[in-house]
Amino acid sequence: MPLFELPKGRISSLRQHPIKEFIDGESGSPDVLLIKSDANVKKILEAILSPKNREDAVIVVKHKSKSPAIGIIADVDFLEWIENTMKKGIPSKGTASQISKKEPDFFHVKETEPLQKAIDVMKERGVTHVVVLDEKKNFVGWVTKRSILRKMGAAIGKPSI
Repeated sequence: MPLFELPKGRISSLRQHPIKEFIDGESGSPDVLLIKSDANVKKILEAILSPKNREDAVIVVKHKSKSPAIGIIADVDFLEWIENTMKKGIPSKGTASQISKKEPDFFHVKETEPLQKAIDVMKERGVTHVVVLDEKKNFVGWVTKRSILRKMGAAIGKPSI
């Protein structure tokens, strides 16, 4: 017997809700999560390692926080870049624009798309979070497996253990 019964109607309808309802408010502040395209290696490392950054990644924007997102640098991408550049010398030079993953590797969802889209992207990519952008490609936040589970948990009530 399962720990709790899932009310099928409520869970199914949640999948059709807009992604913006599931944005994780605990991921970090935009001043840490966003980094300008000309940021150097030191600034990138500081942003990724910041205690205010809970996603271990930064979103690369052109010039200011309200400009469109152009890429992402996750901690594993940054490590890979360091490893590759160490073969050529000390990895002290490089900008966020040069290091970041861009489309199609910079996968994201629009805040107006249904939650199911974010779930599908996470499953396809094997990741625990997805970047959410508005219609102009400005960073809105993250949808995480945790934020989805929190919202679904609230819809079904607490399990009886």
